[in-house]
Amino acid sequence: MFTWQPANKKRRTLQGAGYQPSEQMKIRKISLFLLVFLFTAQLVVAVGVTSPYWDTKPLGLNPGESVEVQLLLQNMMGEKDVTLMASVTEGADIATLLGESQTYAVPFGTKDVPVLVKVSIPDGTLVGGVRTVKVSFTQLAAEDAQGKMVQMTTGVGAIIPVEITPRFAPEESSSSTILVAGGAGLLLVGGLASYLIFRKRKAEF
Repeated sequence: MFTWQPANKKRRTLQGAGYQPSEQMKIRKISLFLLVFLFTAQLVVAVGVTSPYWDTKPLGLNPGESVEVQLLLQNMMGEKDVTLMASVTEGADIATLLGESQTYAVPFGTKDVPVLVKVSIPDGTLVGGVRTVKVSFTQLAAEDAQGKMVQMTTGVGAIIPVEITPRFAPEESSSSTILVAGGAGLLLVGGLASYLIFRKRKAEF
């Protein structure tokens, strides 16, 4: 009499069969996310980069001036050697990486692997502004089937704030100070001489 019950049961079974792969896919995605998160966290802990400039200590440059900035890579934790590839991800119009290769081997226990960055401010740049140079480092894993290094994840980076300062401002300020001091000295000497002459004439009379 109840012939619909087996059909309904079959439909439920099919739905259940289709539901299992969806759950497995979710589990795989979550597992992959956790692996990437743990790998990234390990990289951040293991690898660091130091810069001589930061927000409260910007690099000051005049228009037309260039300077080389040295960053230092370190690998003090994790007990593994790492290989990093550098790139200028912000401010590439004023900053370039120096050296034949932008790939750096950072053995475990080192804290002084140098990375040279050249920062140049073009002539005619308006003074008073602040530019930002960002250098990012991507970890390279083992070689793939074609023998090429595989990029894994972006780990660390350094930000160099660049303040555009007026050209020759210190020299102009120094010259003005010297002129003011010299003028004041001349006035003082002239006043003293006039006073002595006045006293001498008064004594004669």
